[in-house]
Amino acid sequence: MKTLLFRSVVTTALLGILAGCVSTQTFDYYRLQAHAPVKSHKVDGAVGVAPVTLPGWFESGAVSWSDGYRVNRSENNRWGAEIKKQIEHVLSVNLGRQLAGEPVSVGPWLGGSRPDLAVHVQIEDVSLVDNTVEMNITWSILNKARETVYRKGESVVAVKTDAGSSKEEQLVKGLSSLLATLAEQVAHNLRSSLKPTSV
Repeated sequence: MKTLLFRSVVTTALLGILAGCVSTQTFDYYRLQAHAPVKSHKVDGAVGVAPVTLPGWFESGAVSWSDGYRVNRSENNRWGAEIKKQIEHVLSVNLGRQLAGEPVSVGPWLGGSRPDLAVHVQIEDVSLVDNTVEMNITWSILNKARETVYRKGESVVAVKTDAGSSKEEQLVKGLSSLLATLAEQVAHNLRSSLKPTSV
C-alpha cells in the first residue's frame, strides 16, 4: 500500500511539473507600413532595392532596439514576418510611390533581370531613446554595371514618437516613418541619376 501511495504522489507531482512546462505563451505580432506620399513624376529606367544589411541582433525575430550599448528585446512581441524582408518590401513600396507609382523590384536578381539602378542600404543601428527612434544608415545607388553612381555616407534619420504608446508601438511606427523618409531621400538622388519624365 505504501509503495502504491508513493508512486501515486510521484506521478501527480510529475504531471503538475509537465503541465507547468506546457503553459500557453501568447505573442503579439507587428508589421511595418509604407507611408511615403505619391509623387507625380517618374524616371526613365527600372529601379530596384537590393537585399538590405541589418545588425545581427535586430534579426532575432523578437521586436528589438538599442539604447546605446544595450540591446532591448521584447520576447513576447514578434515581427509578423522576417524583419529584413519587411524592410525591403516597405522601402520598395515607398520608392514606387515616390516615382509615380512605378513598380520597384527587390533583389537579388538573376541574369539580365538586374534593374538600371539598384539601391543598396546598410542599417548599422536602430535605437529608441526618449521616445525618439533613430536609424543609422549608409546607402548607395549602383547602375546595371554595378558601378556606384551615388553614395551617402553614414547618416542618422530620426523621428519623435507618441510617448503614450508602448515601446514596441513606438519602434514600429517610428521605423515605418523613417523608411518613408529614407525613400524620399533616395528618390531625390534617383531622379538625378536617371533622366526624369513627366506623367
